[in-house]
Amino acid sequence: MGRFSKLFAVLLVAAGAGMGGGESRAQSPAASSPSVGKLDVVDAIFELCVRDVGTMAKFYRDGLGMREVEATDPKRGALLEWAGSYLRLRPAGVNRDVAAPEEGGRSLMKQILAKNGFRWFSLWYEDPSATGDRLVEAGYERPVKGGNVSMTHDPEGNIVEIMRIPRSASGETFTWGMAAGDENASRAFYRDVLGLPEFDPWNLPSPFSMKMYLFQTGNGRIKFSVPSGQRPNEADAGPDAPGLRSVTLRVKDLATAREGLAKRGAKVQEKEGRLLVTDRDGNRFYIAAVAGGPPPAPKPAASARAAAPEQAPGPPAAAANPEVIFRRLDANGDGRITAGE
Repeated sequence: MGRFSKLFAVLLVAAGAGMGGGESRAQSPAASSPSVGKLDVVDAIFELCVRDVGTMAKFYRDGLGMREVEATDPKRGALLEWAGSYLRLRPAGVNRDVAAPEEGGRSLMKQILAKNGFRWFSLWYEDPSATGDRLVEAGYERPVKGGNVSMTHDPEGNIVEIMRIPRSASGETFTWGMAAGDENASRAFYRDVLGLPEFDPWNLPSPFSMKMYLFQTGNGRIKFSVPSGQRPNEADAGPDAPGLRSVTLRVKDLATAREGLAKRGAKVQEKEGRLLVTDRDGNRFYIAAVAGGPPPAPKPAASARAAAPEQAPGPPAAAANPEVIFRRLDANGDGRITAGE
């Protein structure tokens, strides 16, 4: 098994388990108040620059079950909502006629690891298999399954991870995945500068021994890990190139948000009524007021699975691969490995 194949399997096992150092039940980040200490985020708008608005809107609406909030317009874009977060499809301003590159060939994991920055969507569903069926019924390929997680890509090559709601979450969740260049600097930026509440990290199993860090963005989350090696930054392509480009964090009081960011040491720019902050890899985070935009995204319903009793351990699998090794060690089936196991 090659290096990338092994890493793919390990990431799938860890992501599917939703494991970390805390409780296996649904977690809440540390309590925060709308003071200068934390950014009081109402909801998030994840922005994807696209070549063909109609084709892409159809995939996310008909294939993945997102709700169309604003009518699709080839020139203005589209706005969809799922699990309490928004997805804005914006017409790309450059390279619209250039075919989407296959960074890393056809390997989705190699594509994720090709650059630092916003790399993939991670959608946590109540019933991932039903989502796979829905994609097929809508005319798209069935996602590639690995362990508890499946992966696919949209018509323009952007990666979508489909996984069951981990025990650390309370319901379906829209998550934005990233690769970062520096673990400590990135974690400090999201927690201490941007002011996002942090969840317990997920521990990726040996031999990679990485952590996946997760932060709250209203009803959604962002997550990042730091694979070894040097990579270029996706943000260098510019704000209007095709691909995952920015996140807008919406707040009730923009003045309070601006004051808090300044006191936490953020370098804030003003962009058309929004605040712009970038991390060390150049990823763009806008902060905007809820007023004047779409209504606050509805809070997703709690998952019945989050309150389900623990499952009895099943018999160990026979194959020697990272998923099977994890299942053997995870004796009580709670999605994490403790000292007692």
